[in-house]
Amino acid sequence: MSWTAALLERKENPPSYPKEPSKLHMVELVQTTRGQPKWDKGYIKQLGFGEEPKLNTRIILKNTENTNTILKKVKHLLRITPITFPYGPPDENCDPDKCYLRDNGEFVVVRDITPKEEIPLLAERDDSVWTMDKETLDKHTRKTVQNYRLNNEYFKEEPVYEMNQDGKEHRYFGNKRMYGQDTWY
Repeated sequence: MSWTAALLERKENPPSYPKEPSKLHMVELVQTTRGQPKWDKGYIKQLGFGEEPKLNTRIILKNTENTNTILKKVKHLLRITPITFPYGPPDENCDPDKCYLRDNGEFVVVRDITPKEEIPLLAERDDSVWTMDKETLDKHTRKTVQNYRLNNEYFKEEPVYEMNQDGKEHRYFGNKRMYGQDTWY
């Protein structure tokens, strides 16, 4: 009787679904309409993708009965993601530049967290170590010219080996040891 107990328990505790469906869908075209029947192409055009839609094109649609019936007919060509608002829906004063839609359907509004009253910064020192005046620049360039380092950062030194210090003998023996003419000892 253990299998019947599991069935009865399932009836008593139905699975919980989200209470409110999302108001918007993010719909992405994941398969091409090439080779599809003309009615499927018409449905895709009716949704707002256009005549010849490109792959991975995303649009946002309302969650209405008419839209859902069309989406149901062409769901094999689309990826439908419900749009959620994890930090609350945007208000009327929200700047559209501070909002973005993630791939998983989360609509994120970046809130402005600057304080209303400005906190005064510490007074900056006039004799800062990092300020460069003309005398310092002249002194630095004069020093680089005297030490022959004018283009040191652009022209790196490449060593020239003469007595096989780098261990690459092919530079000095040429083609003598090709085609099995190399001695074995």
